[in-house]
Amino acid sequence: MNNRSVKYKVILALFCIGIIIGGCAKEPKESDVGLFEYDDSAPVVMEVYPRIAKGVLSHARLMDMPEGILIRTETVTLSQKDLNDELEKMVPENRQIFGSNQFLLADQMAAGSIMEQEARRQMSLTGEDVSSLDQNMLLQKWIESKISDITVSDSEIEDFYNANREFIPQDQYEQVRSQIGNYLLQQKQQAVIELLVTEMGKRVEIAVNAEWAKTQDEIGRDNDVDRARDSGMPTMASFGADSCGSCQDMKPIQESVKEKYEGKVNFVYVHADIDQLISARYGIRSIPHMIFFDSEGNIFHEHTGPMTEEEIESHLLKMGVDKI
Repeated sequence: MNNRSVKYKVILALFCIGIIIGGCAKEPKESDVGLFEYDDSAPVVMEVYPRIAKGVLSHARLMDMPEGILIRTETVTLSQKDLNDELEKMVPENRQIFGSNQFLLADQMAAGSIMEQEARRQMSLTGEDVSSLDQNMLLQKWIESKISDITVSDSEIEDFYNANREFIPQDQYEQVRSQIGNYLLQQKQQAVIELLVTEMGKRVEIAVNAEWAKTQDEIGRDNDVDRARDSGMPTMASFGADSCGSCQDMKPIQESVKEKYEGKVNFVYVHADIDQLISARYGIRSIPHMIFFDSEGNIFHEHTGPMTEEEIESHLLKMGVDKI
């Protein structure tokens, strides 16, 4: 299907669980960091800083910690030195991405360690010898066991095709059928993985350095999308790529809408394959992806896949925005 493919590019797959990064947090030493005392009345990360909370740290508690200690659980600790050491191991491209968003890196590293412990426990219960597997291999094997039974039905493929026929060449169902199926399968698998991460974050008592999280939230807001949503005007953020056919098909639609609502709505386009940091911050897995923010900066609606001009205008109207 070349540049009109409906198989949207998956951005930073498995980003939230540390599989891309080989680093992990370490077992704590009381002599170094003190006894871990969890305060279940402390503020929750996702409630105070919803923009930086996407992974296992979403349900962590914000607590005071010794200098240099960023994340603690009963069995895991993560320090600033651990993050710095991991950054040094990365290729320059990844070092640039994570160096300016250390909360995301910390989330991955902590999640990798926490999930590694759970994976070893569960797989050992089945009698499987996992002692020789490193963290990446273990997590990949464990996750594969969680998603191996997921399937996509013919009716699901047909429904997707019919809902997006405006953006697919006519009478091309047989040619795009397998691509649609792969796309839907990826979506289902990713949903299961995200649920694993979320449930893990709820079950484990995790604490995050409150002062460090505050600084990371401030640093993370230095991008076009966050500046637009903090401007006091409604915002439509579009995530796409030049290599995505459906994204290119939507450009004239977005330009038309932009002309109609100039001065009343912020329109921000993010090259998801280039601005990977912003894509990761907003949890973008597939493109095109649109996020609508109201005038207070709250997420009003999200949509993955192409949208018609009428659909876009319908959401703007629901936010109370009139044409110029």
